[in-house]
Amino acid sequence: NRYTVLATLQNTSLDRKYIIIQNLRNDEKFVLYYYPGISEDSYGEITDSEEFDYIVSTFQGVEG
Repeated sequence: NRYTVLATLQNTSLDRKYIIIQNLRNDEKFVLYYYPGISEDSYGEITDSEEFDYIVSTFQGVEG
């Protein structure tokens, strides 16, 4: 599958970064923790529902 990056967000109070990507085949969107690296980036699943909702709400406000 191929993905496009819709946004990267940062929560400075939690010192966390997030990435929102969209599958190019079926338009499904994913919100993940984002850990940028020098040679390779890594990603993680957000398990805290309140944190997830906050990031989605922030993205929707920017996307507007």
